[in-house]
Amino acid sequence: MPDLTKTQRERSKKLDTMRSIIKKADEEKRQLTESEINEFNGLDEEAKRLNDDIDRELRLLQHTGETRTIPKIPMENNDGSNRTGDQTGAPGEQRTQPVFSNIGEFFATIATNRNDERLRNFQYHSAPPMRAEARTTQIAGTGSLGGFNIPTQFSQEVLAVAPQEGVIRPGATVLPAGYPPDAEYEMPALDQGASQNMYGGVLVYRQGEAVSITETNTKFKKVTLLPKAIKAYIRVSNKLMNNWESASIFIQKQLKLAGIGAEDYDFYRGSGVNRSLGIINSTGRINYSRATANLIAYADVVGMFARAKLGGKLVWIASQTTIPQLATIRDAGSNNLWIQNSAEGIPSKMLGFDVKFSDRNPALGTAGDLTLVDRSYYLIKEGSGPRVDVSTDFLFDSDEVCFRIVWMVDGQPWLTEPIPLEGSTSNTVSPFVVLN
Repeated sequence: MPDLTKTQRERSKKLDTMRSIIKKADEEKRQLTESEINEFNGLDEEAKRLNDDIDRELRLLQHTGETRTIPKIPMENNDGSNRTGDQTGAPGEQRTQPVFSNIGEFFATIATNRNDERLRNFQYHSAPPMRAEARTTQIAGTGSLGGFNIPTQFSQEVLAVAPQEGVIRPGATVLPAGYPPDAEYEMPALDQGASQNMYGGVLVYRQGEAVSITETNTKFKKVTLLPKAIKAYIRVSNKLMNNWESASIFIQKQLKLAGIGAEDYDFYRGSGVNRSLGIINSTGRINYSRATANLIAYADVVGMFARAKLGGKLVWIASQTTIPQLATIRDAGSNNLWIQNSAEGIPSKMLGFDVKFSDRNPALGTAGDLTLVDRSYYLIKEGSGPRVDVSTDFLFDSDEVCFRIVWMVDGQPWLTEPIPLEGSTSNTVSPFVVLN
């Protein structure tokens, strides 16, 4: 048993280091460096090895009759101090902890044995008392009866978005779920619109000595975020479900891809109706009209840059369909300006800013096929979930199980209208410039 505890602690340290690498890059609003990627991948391999060690030890415990009694393991409170396991037991007492080797076993248990005692800790109800582990993820509204919250160790792996995978989230300002996680959240924001100034209406006066100071007011707005449901369905054959170790790889990969795709689409081009409000639909954007329909000229690129809010970390987000246009951009003298040597491949920057291609952008010639954005001006509010429920009857004829996954999230730009330049108030800039 001490060996299992030691291994779990070692794995926890690896995961903490991996999180710190991602967090540091996010805070500095940059991509991972090559050394950070190598360190992250090395830690990932070590964590996988430790997972295998833990899985073997748990199986041994089940065979020897010590089913699910696991020693208390130090965990971290919100204030950074250590706590040990479930505080409801007597000092030094061992507690019962649900054990699932991987997400495949968790799904298989829901599909084949919904009465398994391990699921009690993750059952999702709209009413009455739940154990502490489940209460921490219960949402504010009325949920669907009979659903199950995916265990934290699996949900973090499913919904975590690495900088090289997502486009908007890695550079956005992300607000944690909090409690209750799905409650409405109001975020104060300076009113920097055309009726004010870049400092939210603060006026500066230059006055002589002993002259009364003129009062000024700072104008604020509210940005309201209310996590909304994203629902996904995944069909798994009973044959694959029975081999839950293999199913785990398939399920986790597919859920992760679906989660990243759904969020990124909404954060970029969502309407705000029952979903996040996307960058290209925000009232704070600037629409820059292209010189020629269905084309992207060098003048468009420079013009967009001239309307961007400087001082942050700008990034180009482009549809893959724009590559033929960007690759052949030329100046007035017909000189190639972006790709100058085909042997070196597509450059990673344009006008000094990173270029990210996304297959969620509208196609070439449509508003939003190319944008220049500072993602830190985009707010994301985490909610509860992911939660899962299952139907074994819906696809009975095809011998398949249908899982429904639900998680809550909201996002919208922090800025509600373009900002007038301090020295030229008739001209505005924005952290979201959209080629129209």
